[in-house]
Amino acid sequence: MTEEPHITIGPLEVWIAGRRFEDVSDYRDGNWLVVRAEVRSPGSVVSCEGAWIHCDELQTFLEQLDAAHRALSGTARLQSLEPHLKVVVAFASLGHATLTIDITPDPVSEQHRFQDGTDQTYLEGTIRQIRAVLAEYPVVGTPPPEHGPSASGFVRIASSLADILFGKKVDPT
Repeated sequence: MTEEPHITIGPLEVWIAGRRFEDVSDYRDGNWLVVRAEVRSPGSVVSCEGAWIHCDELQTFLEQLDAAHRALSGTARLQSLEPHLKVVVAFASLGHATLTIDITPDPVSEQHRFQDGTDQTYLEGTIRQIRAVLAEYPVVGTPPPEHGPSASGFVRIASSLADILFGKKVDPT
């Protein structure tokens, strides 16, 4: 791609093409963003394109990343209900953070995990980028009332399923 990515975090670059359904203001369908995500590292490039990120997932990631960045401790997770992209930023000592990026164009037959490090100063730019994306594509609609498992419960279930698909063992507790 020739244009600058909308979001960069370590080796991950994300371009936002727009909403999946431009004229829908429903919370569930109106918040899907069509993205192209790409990770480059020495010897490999993995990318995926599609409606893989929901605006509220990006909002939650921003809140977690901002809090962890300010405290210089903690973890931020971009966990989509779709298994194509997952990002974990875990702060360590002295402002350093570990990035774990799972990305795949085909979650049934491919698994790609990248691990990298970054520094708190680089994450300031990422936080600004995510804020800009959410300013252009704010969460629309009202979340449905919670019935049964909470929304975070669904995220945990989806994350566990993705981990199973990617071969990571899940602790049932």
